[in-house]
Amino acid sequence: MPNLTSLKPLLAIVIFYLLAFWLSLSYWAFRDARERSNSVLFHVFATGLSLVLPIFGLFIYMIIRPPLTMAERRALELETQALAEPGGPAREVTQRTNRAGALSSGAHRARAKSRCPRMHCRRRMQRPR
Repeated sequence: MPNLTSLKPLLAIVIFYLLAFWLSLSYWAFRDARERSNSVLFHVFATGLSLVLPIFGLFIYMIIRPPLTMAERRALELETQALAEPGGPAREVTQRTNRAGALSSGAHRARAKSRCPRMHCRRRMQRPR
């Protein structure tokens, strides 16, 4: 019969690693649930699910969890509200001016397209007729 006393420290290290991994997954599920919901019941459910079913519980939680965090939802609401206001950012974009104070018309883009496409060549190309 082989002597397994030399493998005991290795077994202890593996068990410690798996225990730390299991607890860190549960902590991550708790933190993620807190970012996505105000419901204490949901926080307890997510943490309990990941504690009872270590890997599978986390997969189940990832399917059930809300798609957006509360901060992302708030940012989306603010963005929607800002775009819905008359005279909001959509109007601002159309009235941008260049450095000279004139409304930007796109003439600078047409001028840039008339140059040779190679970077080292600065020659102007003839416009197609």
